[in-house]
Amino acid sequence: MVVDSDTIETVAVVGSEQIGRGIAAILALSGYETAVNDIVIHFVAGLVAPT
Repeated sequence: MVVDSDTIETVAVVGSEQIGRGIAAILALSGYETAVNDIVIHFVAGLVAPT
């Protein structure tokens, strides 16, 4: 399966420690709707932007 990057709108990052946070930040700053999930909720809590 080949996916054209122009068709991707939403991405999910599983794991939000140092590397996951960096990946999520780059994706969000690049304009993708980004969801982050981790087994430890306080890692994710620091990533949520106010709406």
